[in-house]
Amino acid sequence: MEATIDIRIPLTINQLVEIVKQLPAKEKRVIKELLNEESTPKEVILQNLKDDVRSLQNGTLQTRPAADFLKELKEKGYLCSAKSQTSQMRQAVS
Repeated sequence: MEATIDIRIPLTINQLVEIVKQLPAKEKRVIKELLNEESTPKEVILQNLKDDVRSLQNGTLQTRPAADFLKELKEKGYLCSAKSQTSQMRQAVS
């Protein structure tokens, strides 16, 4: 029988770096490849920024309400209150 536990603990970047340093070389390579695949080239980011500035100056920049953005972050688990984190930890421990 297999059991898993999903615990979300916020880490600082330094804590994450220390954890990665402890991994075997093979796993570090896998992480490096994943990060390289997911990163957006600097030129693309700069071009997108330029396009947004032009749109803003022309009055055509399309945005969405902050409430919708925050709701999406909560739904994806990137944003939650301290109270909900505490209750999640209690559920995970019990």
